[in-house]
Amino acid sequence: MTEYLRDNWRTFFDQELVKSTRIRIISPFVGKTTIDWLLKKYASKNISLITRFNLNDFYEGVSQLDAIEALVKTGAYIRGIQGLHSKLYIFDDRTAIITSANFTEGGLVNNFEFGVTIEDVDGINNCVCYFDSLWSAGKHNVSLGEIESWKDEIKKKQQQYPNQKKHDSLADMGAKANRHKVKSAIGSNNTASNITKCYVKFIGSSNNRDTWNSQIVDIIKESGCNNTLHWPKGKRPNIISDNDIIYIARMTKEPNDYAIFGKAIAHAHDKTRDNVTDEDTKLYSWKKIWPHYIRVSNAVFIKGRLDNCLSLKNLMETFGSNSFASTLKNSQNNNGKNVDPRKSLRQQPGVVLSPDAAQWLNDHFNTAIEKQGSLEVEK
Repeated sequence: MTEYLRDNWRTFFDQELVKSTRIRIISPFVGKTTIDWLLKKYASKNISLITRFNLNDFYEGVSQLDAIEALVKTGAYIRGIQGLHSKLYIFDDRTAIITSANFTEGGLVNNFEFGVTIEDVDGINNCVCYFDSLWSAGKHNVSLGEIESWKDEIKKKQQQYPNQKKHDSLADMGAKANRHKVKSAIGSNNTASNITKCYVKFIGSSNNRDTWNSQIVDIIKESGCNNTLHWPKGKRPNIISDNDIIYIARMTKEPNDYAIFGKAIAHAHDKTRDNVTDEDTKLYSWKKIWPHYIRVSNAVFIKGRLDNCLSLKNLMETFGSNSFASTLKNSQNNNGKNVDPRKSLRQQPGVVLSPDAAQWLNDHFNTAIEKQGSLEVEK
Protein backbone atom coordinates (compact mmCIF):
# COMPACT_ATOMS: atom_id res chain seq x y z
CA MET A 1 0.00 0.00 0.00
CA THR A 2 1.26 3.46 -0.95
CA GLU A 3 0.40 6.47 1.19
CA TYR A 4 0.93 10.07 0.15
CA LEU A 5 2.27 12.40 2.83
CA ARG A 6 1.54 16.11 2.68
CA ASP A 7 1.44 17.02 6.37
CA ASN A 8 1.37 15.48 9.87
CA TRP A 9 4.93 14.27 9.33
CA ARG A 10 5.77 13.87 12.98
CA THR A 11 2.60 11.89 13.64
CA PHE A 12 3.58 9.43 10.90
CA PHE A 13 7.16 9.27 12.18
CA ASP A 14 5.89 8.57 15.71
CA GLN A 15 3.75 5.70 14.45
CA GLU A 16 6.67 4.11 12.60
CA LEU A 17 9.45 4.83 15.10
CA VAL A 18 7.68 3.18 18.01
CA LYS A 19 7.52 -0.08 15.99
CA SER A 20 11.10 0.10 14.74
CA THR A 21 14.41 -1.26 15.98
CA ARG A 22 16.53 0.43 13.35
CA ILE A 23 16.12 3.84 11.68
CA ARG A 24 18.05 4.78 8.53
CA ILE A 25 17.96 8.40 7.40
CA ILE A 26 19.27 10.18 4.32
CA SER A 27 18.91 13.93 4.77
CA PRO A 28 21.26 16.58 3.40
CA PHE A 29 20.37 18.95 6.25
CA VAL A 30 19.54 18.16 9.88
CA GLY A 31 18.19 20.47 12.58
CA LYS A 32 18.94 20.41 16.29
CA THR A 33 15.30 20.82 17.33
CA THR A 34 14.26 17.83 15.24
CA ILE A 35 17.16 15.71 16.47
CA ASP A 36 16.31 16.63 20.08
CA TRP A 37 12.75 15.46 19.46
CA LEU A 38 14.01 12.19 18.00
CA LEU A 39 16.46 11.50 20.83
CA LYS A 40 13.99 12.42 23.57
CA LYS A 41 11.68 9.63 22.49
CA TYR A 42 13.85 7.21 20.55
CA ALA A 43 17.45 7.50 21.79
CA SER A 44 17.60 3.74 22.39
CA LYS A 45 17.01 2.96 18.70
CA ASN A 46 19.74 2.00 16.25
CA ILE A 47 20.10 5.20 14.20
CA SER A 48 22.16 5.57 11.03
CA LEU A 49 22.31 8.91 9.19
CA ILE A 50 23.76 9.90 5.81
CA THR A 51 24.03 13.67 5.45
CA ARG A 52 26.32 16.43 4.14
CA PHE A 53 29.55 17.47 5.84
CA ASN A 54 29.96 20.69 3.87
CA LEU A 55 31.21 23.15 6.50
CA ASN A 56 29.67 26.04 4.55
CA ASP A 57 26.22 24.55 5.31
CA PHE A 58 26.98 24.66 9.02
CA TYR A 59 28.43 28.17 8.74
CA GLU A 60 25.23 29.39 7.09
CA GLY A 61 22.98 27.50 9.51
CA VAL A 62 21.05 25.52 6.89
CA SER A 63 22.27 22.40 8.70
CA GLN A 64 23.36 22.25 12.33
CA LEU A 65 26.58 20.64 13.51
CA ASP A 66 25.21 20.51 17.09
CA ALA A 67 22.52 18.13 15.83
CA ILE A 68 25.14 15.74 14.43
CA GLU A 69 27.15 16.00 17.65
CA ALA A 70 24.07 15.11 19.74
CA LEU A 71 23.45 12.01 17.63
CA VAL A 72 27.04 10.81 17.86
CA LYS A 73 27.00 11.20 21.64
CA THR A 74 24.08 8.77 21.87
CA GLY A 75 25.82 6.14 19.75
CA ALA A 76 24.34 6.92 16.33
CA TYR A 77 26.38 6.29 13.18
CA ILE A 78 26.77 9.21 10.76
CA ARG A 79 28.53 9.47 7.39
CA GLY A 80 28.82 12.34 4.92
CA ILE A 81 28.45 12.41 1.13
CA GLN A 82 29.34 15.34 -1.13
CA GLY A 83 26.54 16.67 -3.34
CA LEU A 84 23.83 14.82 -1.41
CA HIS A 85 20.29 15.94 -2.23
CA SER A 86 18.04 12.89 -1.77
CA LYS A 87 15.85 12.41 1.31
CA LEU A 88 14.96 8.90 2.42
CA TYR A 89 13.74 7.40 5.70
CA ILE A 90 13.74 3.62 6.30
CA PHE A 91 12.11 1.99 9.33
CA ASP A 92 13.60 -1.50 9.84
CA ASP A 93 12.99 -3.31 6.54
CA ARG A 94 9.27 -2.63 6.78
CA THR A 95 8.47 0.91 5.61
CA ALA A 96 10.33 3.65 3.74
CA ILE A 97 9.53 7.27 2.90
CA ILE A 98 10.85 8.96 -0.24
CA THR A 99 10.27 12.68 0.15
CA SER A 100 11.31 16.28 -0.37
CA ALA A 101 11.56 16.84 3.41
CA ASN A 102 14.87 17.26 5.23
CA PHE A 103 15.10 16.13 8.86
CA THR A 104 14.67 19.69 10.09
CA GLU A 105 11.93 21.78 11.67
CA GLY A 106 11.24 23.24 8.25
CA GLY A 107 11.05 19.83 6.62
CA LEU A 108 8.79 18.17 9.17
CA VAL A 109 6.74 21.10 10.43
CA ASN A 110 6.91 24.43 8.56
CA ASN A 111 7.46 23.83 4.84
CA PHE A 112 5.18 22.44 2.15
CA GLU A 113 6.68 18.99 1.59
CA PHE A 114 5.49 15.89 -0.26
CA GLY A 115 6.39 12.25 0.12
CA VAL A 116 5.29 8.70 -0.56
CA THR A 117 5.57 5.63 1.65
CA ILE A 118 6.94 2.33 0.37
CA GLU A 119 5.95 -1.00 1.91
CA ASP A 120 6.32 -3.63 -0.82
CA VAL A 121 9.36 -5.92 -0.60
CA ASP A 122 10.97 -4.88 -3.90
CA GLY A 123 10.54 -1.20 -3.11
CA ILE A 124 12.07 -1.59 0.35
CA ASN A 125 14.96 -3.60 -1.08
CA ASN A 126 15.72 -0.86 -3.60
CA CYS A 127 15.66 1.78 -0.86
CA VAL A 128 17.97 -0.28 1.33
CA CYS A 129 20.35 -0.93 -1.58
CA TYR A 130 20.50 2.79 -2.31
CA PHE A 131 21.15 3.60 1.34
CA ASP A 132 23.85 0.95 1.63
CA SER A 133 25.61 2.05 -1.55
CA LEU A 134 25.89 5.59 -0.16
CA TRP A 135 26.83 4.26 3.26
CA SER A 136 29.73 2.28 1.79
CA ALA A 137 30.87 5.35 -0.14
CA GLY A 138 30.92 7.31 3.12
CA LYS A 139 33.74 5.01 4.31
CA HIS A 140 33.77 5.89 8.03
CA ASN A 141 31.57 7.20 10.83
CA VAL A 142 32.25 10.75 11.96
CA SER A 143 33.86 11.09 15.40
CA LEU A 144 33.39 13.69 18.13
CA GLY A 145 37.01 14.74 17.57
CA GLU A 146 36.31 15.54 13.92
CA ILE A 147 33.22 17.52 14.88
CA GLU A 148 35.23 19.59 17.37
CA SER A 149 37.84 20.40 14.73
CA TRP A 150 35.10 21.47 12.29
CA LYS A 151 33.61 23.72 14.96
CA ASP A 152 36.99 25.39 15.40
CA GLU A 153 37.32 26.02 11.65
CA ILE A 154 33.84 27.54 11.45
CA LYS A 155 34.40 29.67 14.54
CA LYS A 156 37.63 31.09 13.10
CA LYS A 157 35.85 32.01 9.88
CA GLN A 158 32.99 33.63 11.78
CA GLN A 159 35.45 35.71 13.79
CA GLN A 160 37.26 36.69 10.59
CA TYR A 161 34.00 37.71 8.87
CA PRO A 162 31.58 38.62 11.71
CA ASN A 163 28.99 40.24 9.45
CA GLN A 164 29.04 37.67 6.65
CA LYS A 165 26.06 35.30 6.85
CA LYS A 166 27.11 33.14 3.90
CA HIS A 167 30.45 31.64 3.04
CA ASP A 168 31.73 29.28 0.39
CA SER A 169 35.43 28.96 1.17
CA LEU A 170 35.18 26.25 3.83
CA ALA A 171 35.90 22.61 2.99
CA ASP A 172 33.40 19.87 2.19
CA MET A 173 34.42 17.01 4.49
CA GLY A 174 32.03 14.50 2.94
CA ALA A 175 33.16 11.57 0.80
CA LYS A 176 32.82 11.51 -2.97
CA ALA A 177 30.42 8.77 -4.06
CA ASN A 178 30.84 6.93 -7.36
CA ARG A 179 27.64 7.79 -9.21
CA HIS A 180 27.80 4.65 -11.37
CA LYS A 181 28.06 2.36 -8.35
CA VAL A 182 25.19 4.11 -6.58
CA LYS A 183 23.02 3.97 -9.69
CA SER A 184 23.78 0.29 -10.32
CA ALA A 185 22.75 -0.59 -6.75
CA ILE A 186 19.12 0.26 -7.54
CA GLY A 187 17.27 -2.80 -8.80
CA SER A 188 20.19 -5.10 -7.99
CA ASN A 189 19.69 -8.63 -6.74
CA ASN A 190 20.64 -7.67 -3.20
CA THR A 191 17.87 -8.08 -0.66
CA ALA A 192 17.29 -6.34 2.60
CA SER A 193 17.88 -9.58 4.48
CA ASN A 194 21.35 -9.83 2.96
CA ILE A 195 22.21 -6.25 3.90
CA THR A 196 20.72 -5.80 7.35
CA LYS A 197 20.45 -8.85 9.55
CA CYS A 198 18.76 -9.68 12.82
CA TYR A 199 20.75 -12.44 14.43
CA VAL A 200 20.09 -14.60 17.50
CA LYS A 201 23.37 -15.45 19.24
CA PHE A 202 23.37 -18.42 21.59
CA ILE A 203 25.21 -18.51 24.90
CA GLY A 204 26.06 -21.98 26.15
CA SER A 205 26.16 -25.38 24.46
CA SER A 206 24.11 -28.58 24.38
CA ASN A 207 25.97 -29.91 27.44
CA ASN A 208 26.01 -26.56 29.25
CA ARG A 209 22.44 -25.37 29.54
CA ASP A 210 20.98 -23.15 32.24
CA THR A 211 17.79 -23.52 34.27
CA TRP A 212 14.82 -21.26 33.62
CA ASN A 213 15.01 -19.76 37.11
CA SER A 214 18.52 -18.44 36.50
CA GLN A 215 19.01 -14.73 37.12
CA ILE A 216 19.84 -12.74 33.98
CA VAL A 217 22.23 -10.49 35.86
CA ASP A 218 24.35 -13.55 36.73
CA ILE A 219 24.44 -14.69 33.10
CA ILE A 220 25.61 -11.26 31.97
CA LYS A 221 28.31 -11.19 34.66
CA GLU A 222 29.66 -14.60 33.66
CA SER A 223 29.47 -14.14 29.87
CA GLY A 224 30.21 -10.42 29.49
CA CYS A 225 27.52 -10.32 26.79
CA ASN A 226 26.85 -6.63 27.45
CA ASN A 227 30.16 -5.91 25.70
CA THR A 228 31.23 -8.97 23.68
CA LEU A 229 29.72 -12.13 22.19
CA HIS A 230 31.96 -15.13 21.55
CA TRP A 231 32.32 -17.73 18.79
CA PRO A 232 34.04 -21.14 19.01
CA LYS A 233 37.58 -21.78 17.87
CA GLY A 234 37.86 -21.98 14.08
CA LYS A 235 34.46 -20.32 13.50
CA ARG A 236 35.01 -16.61 13.19
CA PRO A 237 31.84 -14.46 13.13
CA ASN A 238 32.46 -13.07 9.63
CA ILE A 239 28.74 -13.12 8.91
CA ILE A 240 28.19 -10.22 11.32
CA SER A 241 28.25 -6.68 9.91
CA ASP A 242 28.27 -3.27 11.54
CA ASN A 243 24.80 -2.25 12.78
CA ASP A 244 23.31 -5.75 12.65
CA ILE A 245 20.82 -6.37 15.45
CA ILE A 246 21.90 -9.16 17.80
CA TYR A 247 19.40 -10.86 20.09
CA ILE A 248 21.11 -12.76 22.90
CA ALA A 249 19.77 -16.14 24.04
CA ARG A 250 20.82 -18.58 26.78
CA MET A 251 20.50 -22.29 26.02
CA THR A 252 18.16 -23.79 28.62
CA LYS A 253 17.10 -27.16 29.99
CA GLU A 254 13.89 -28.62 31.45
CA PRO A 255 12.65 -27.93 28.86
CA ASN A 256 15.44 -27.54 26.31
CA ASP A 257 15.06 -24.22 24.53
CA TYR A 258 16.75 -20.86 23.91
CA ALA A 259 15.64 -18.05 26.24
CA ILE A 260 16.08 -14.69 24.48
CA PHE A 261 16.91 -12.12 27.16
CA GLY A 262 18.89 -9.32 25.48
CA LYS A 263 19.39 -7.22 22.38
CA ALA A 264 22.38 -5.18 21.17
CA ILE A 265 23.93 -3.50 18.12
CA ALA A 266 26.79 -5.42 16.52
CA HIS A 267 30.20 -4.27 15.35
CA ALA A 268 31.87 -6.33 12.65
CA HIS A 269 34.56 -8.79 13.73
CA ASP A 270 38.15 -7.61 13.32
CA LYS A 271 40.33 -10.72 13.12
CA THR A 272 43.43 -8.76 14.10
CA ARG A 273 41.83 -7.41 17.28
CA ASP A 274 38.80 -9.40 18.42
CA ASN A 275 40.45 -12.46 19.92
CA VAL A 276 40.86 -13.48 23.56
CA THR A 277 44.21 -13.09 25.29
CA ASP A 278 46.01 -15.37 27.76
CA GLU A 279 44.89 -13.01 30.49
CA ASP A 280 41.27 -13.45 29.40
CA THR A 281 41.48 -17.23 29.63
CA LYS A 282 42.96 -17.04 33.13
CA LEU A 283 39.86 -15.18 34.28
CA TYR A 284 37.37 -17.23 32.25
CA SER A 285 38.48 -20.72 31.26
CA TRP A 286 35.56 -21.15 28.83
CA LYS A 287 37.14 -18.54 26.54
CA LYS A 288 39.80 -21.07 25.52
CA ILE A 289 37.25 -22.82 23.32
CA TRP A 290 35.37 -19.58 22.47
CA PRO A 291 38.31 -17.37 21.45
CA HIS A 292 36.76 -15.16 18.75
CA TYR A 293 34.25 -12.42 19.45
CA ILE A 294 32.38 -9.39 18.22
CA ARG A 295 31.89 -6.19 20.17
CA VAL A 296 28.36 -4.98 20.87
CA SER A 297 26.91 -1.70 22.09
CA ASN A 298 23.59 -0.27 23.29
CA ALA A 299 22.74 -3.57 24.97
CA VAL A 300 19.29 -3.89 26.56
CA PHE A 301 18.31 -6.80 28.84
CA ILE A 302 15.00 -8.01 30.23
CA LYS A 303 14.92 -7.73 34.00
CA GLY A 304 14.57 -10.81 36.22
CA ARG A 305 14.93 -14.51 35.39
CA LEU A 306 15.05 -16.47 32.17
CA ASP A 307 11.45 -17.55 32.59
CA ASN A 308 10.50 -13.89 32.07
CA CYS A 309 12.08 -13.99 28.61
CA LEU A 310 11.17 -15.06 25.09
CA SER A 311 11.28 -18.60 23.77
CA LEU A 312 12.96 -19.31 20.44
CA LYS A 313 10.94 -22.54 20.33
CA ASN A 314 7.78 -20.43 20.39
CA LEU A 315 9.10 -18.36 17.48
CA MET A 316 9.86 -21.51 15.46
CA GLU A 317 6.39 -22.93 16.16
CA THR A 318 4.87 -19.66 14.96
CA PHE A 319 6.83 -19.29 11.71
CA GLY A 320 8.02 -22.77 10.75
CA SER A 321 10.32 -22.60 7.71
CA ASN A 322 9.87 -18.81 7.72
CA SER A 323 11.74 -18.58 11.05
CA PHE A 324 15.26 -18.17 9.70
CA ALA A 325 16.83 -16.72 6.57
CA SER A 326 18.37 -20.08 5.59
CA THR A 327 15.21 -22.18 5.93
CA LEU A 328 13.10 -19.49 4.25
CA LYS A 329 15.47 -19.42 1.28
CA ASN A 330 15.42 -23.22 0.99
CA SER A 331 11.63 -23.21 1.13
CA GLN A 332 11.30 -20.51 -1.53
CA ASN A 333 13.80 -22.24 -3.83
CA ASN A 334 12.24 -25.64 -3.27
CA ASN A 335 15.73 -27.13 -3.51
CA GLY A 336 15.20 -30.09 -1.22
CA LYS A 337 17.52 -28.65 1.42
CA ASN A 338 16.65 -28.37 5.10
CA VAL A 339 13.53 -26.32 5.84
CA ASP A 340 13.15 -27.46 9.47
CA PRO A 341 14.26 -24.58 11.74
CA ARG A 342 15.06 -26.93 14.64
CA LYS A 343 17.49 -28.99 12.56
CA SER A 344 19.16 -25.83 11.23
CA LEU A 345 20.22 -24.90 14.78
CA ARG A 346 22.35 -27.98 15.37
CA GLN A 347 25.93 -27.11 16.37
CA GLN A 348 25.40 -23.48 15.40
CA PRO A 349 26.50 -20.50 17.56
CA GLY A 350 23.55 -18.49 16.26
CA VAL A 351 21.11 -17.93 13.43
CA VAL A 352 19.90 -15.15 11.09
CA LEU A 353 16.18 -14.44 11.43
CA SER A 354 13.79 -13.98 8.53
CA PRO A 355 12.32 -10.46 8.19
CA ASP A 356 8.92 -11.62 9.51
CA ALA A 357 10.45 -13.42 12.49
CA ALA A 358 12.69 -10.43 13.22
CA GLN A 359 9.65 -8.12 13.35
CA TRP A 360 7.78 -10.57 15.60
CA LEU A 361 10.74 -10.85 17.95
CA ASN A 362 11.22 -7.08 18.05
CA ASP A 363 7.57 -6.55 19.01
CA HIS A 364 7.60 -9.27 21.67
CA PHE A 365 10.93 -8.14 23.08
CA ASN A 366 9.65 -4.56 23.47
CA THR A 367 6.52 -5.89 25.17
CA ALA A 368 8.65 -7.92 27.60
CA ILE A 369 10.73 -4.84 28.43
CA GLU A 370 7.57 -2.82 29.10
CA LYS A 371 6.18 -5.57 31.32
CA GLN A 372 9.30 -6.72 33.19
CA GLY A 373 11.50 -3.64 32.97
CA SER A 374 15.06 -3.41 31.68
CA LEU A 375 18.16 -4.41 33.57
CA GLU A 376 20.82 -1.77 34.02
CA VAL A 377 24.35 -3.11 33.63
CA GLU A 378 27.78 -1.54 33.54
CA LYS A 379 29.06 -0.62 30.07
